[in-house]
Amino acid sequence: MALLVPQLILAGHTPEDAEKHATQVPAYRDAPDNAIITFASSITTYWAQRAGQGVPELRRYRTRAGTAGRAWEACRRR
Repeated sequence: MALLVPQLILAGHTPEDAEKHATQVPAYRDAPDNAIITFASSITTYWAQRAGQGVPELRRYRTRAGTAGRAWEACRRR
């Protein structure tokens, strides 16, 4: 479910709305906040570090995914 949240943001949902959808899954809802924040930070770092690698389409996706991940992280830290 945690992998779906940034994809929902990329699809146009707000981070808050994506979180609302994710919390419909008990495992996500019951997961410790620090575990989700750590995952969000890790996947965002992965995308950011690799944004300049690969074919142009992949670089664009990673750049957009990094932006979505940062928005998700900010939402989780509020």
